[in-house]
Amino acid sequence: MKPRGSGRKGPLNTVMLLDSNVFLEVELAEQHAEACKHLLSKVRDGVIKSAITDFHVDSIVVVMENYGKDWRDIALFLASLLRYKGLTVYSMSLGSRIRATSLMKNYGLDFDNAFAV
Repeated sequence: MKPRGSGRKGPLNTVMLLDSNVFLEVELAEQHAEACKHLLSKVRDGVIKSAITDFHVDSIVVVMENYGKDWRDIALFLASLLRYKGLTVYSMSLGSRIRATSLMKNYGLDFDNAFAV
């Protein structure tokens, strides 16, 4: 039997945690920029529900700055996040940051990945 497409036009029920690199591929015109643009267009249109933390947004900005992007580029990126219908940006507390260090210890994660968990 051949698998058939679901024909789904609406949003998925699963929330995808987006990695900072998905945005950075696009912002820095890297090797996988086109695939990332395609994914992000689905998030922008609300077809895919996704999440990112404010820590990861800040990390993206720092990397952009390290790659020579100026305040205009950074402001444009940050403002663009408001247009993503399928994106939720979660604010993380100091307690969450402290708990991330336990995940680092217990699972050998770096802070970035432990914080995302």
